[in-house]
Amino acid sequence: MSLMKSFMELNWPVFMKAYVEVMGWTSEKAQQSALACSDNHKAWQMINSFHFGTMLELVRPYVIECKIGGNVPSAENFISFAKHQDTNANFMYMFETVCKYTQGIINFRVAVRRNNYNLLRSAKWMTKELFHGRNHPRYQEIEMYESFMSRIVPEKLSIFLQTLCSLSKSGHPSKGQGFDFLLEEENKNVKAWLKRGVPTDQIWLTTCRNYESLKEVKKIVLSYSTHGSDHAGKSGLNLQHEIDAWRFKLRQSNYSDKESNGPLLKSLSGETLSQSLAKFTAEAQRKRSYRLMDMILHQPPPNDPSLHHPVYVLETEKEKYSSLTSMSVAEIDNKILDRIATLDGKFKQAFLDLFDRLIKVKANKKEQHIIFLEELSVIQPEQTSVVDET
Repeated sequence: MSLMKSFMELNWPVFMKAYVEVMGWTSEKAQQSALACSDNHKAWQMINSFHFGTMLELVRPYVIECKIGGNVPSAENFISFAKHQDTNANFMYMFETVCKYTQGIINFRVAVRRNNYNLLRSAKWMTKELFHGRNHPRYQEIEMYESFMSRIVPEKLSIFLQTLCSLSKSGHPSKGQGFDFLLEEENKNVKAWLKRGVPTDQIWLTTCRNYESLKEVKKIVLSYSTHGSDHAGKSGLNLQHEIDAWRFKLRQSNYSDKESNGPLLKSLSGETLSQSLAKFTAEAQRKRSYRLMDMILHQPPPNDPSLHHPVYVLETEKEKYSSLTSMSVAEIDNKILDRIATLDGKFKQAFLDLFDRLIKVKANKKEQHIIFLEELSVIQPEQTSVVDET
């Protein structure tokens, strides 16, 4: 769920907002629900239909080229074809989005459902940048800690984790669930026997002690009914209509066509995006490497404010995070020290003394640090000219 939310948040202004509109989520409340992935099942259907619809549209120009040239399409040649689209920023971004991130999310779910440890590790590795490229500090720490611990756990525990990364209550080999989800499901089933309102401790105790017996009673009652089970039969997902609708939207907009697009990355609506988004994976990996050094080696990262900022999607985000008001006090103080370092002699020492007196007063707010930096920015050019004249 957290991966799907991160993916939706990242790509919402790029093409996911347009996607949910095609799916019929047109009201503001509906779109907020889609963005937050409020319904796990609907979010999963959205990821699937987006993934397969986009992938088919990315493959289409390659298949056309093969038919014209009389060649037989293959996966290997498609990868080679895709790599030669480097002048088409939209195509390259969608290619990476589908082949790395949505495929990783799908692999993650498949791995859990089938208790496939190796596929689960691979899926986590494929999708880790979704947490590190944007503002998800809690999941960033969880991802790094889990990745580190999985390499140093004792052998017996490692074997246990590989054997049971998920568990199927029914025994079906493709219906595994995570242990946390199993507990949540059991808690929900227990609550179904409670009356409305806040239950007392005695009611909780009585219900939990009789829960297994109550389940047997329910099972027997249902066996005499026409349903025979409290689990409704589920048919396989049929998302062909949604996939076709999304493909039509992509083709209508010429979003990934080489003739219609160039090196500038744009949204489906035609808005020019921050070009740092085209290097999202590389930038997210850079941020993660410094976070790992800080967490494991206790080596502080370099004085680079961008390490604490997300990879920008819109240019307005860049303006927001580069403004002084969005910076932390520590970042502002680093800018002050950088400015003071350019001064000479007694002027440098005077400003350092003044700065020391400023930061030693704990009651000083961020606004006062900003004022100090702004005044220093005005004084510095004048001071430089004075030094040059002498």
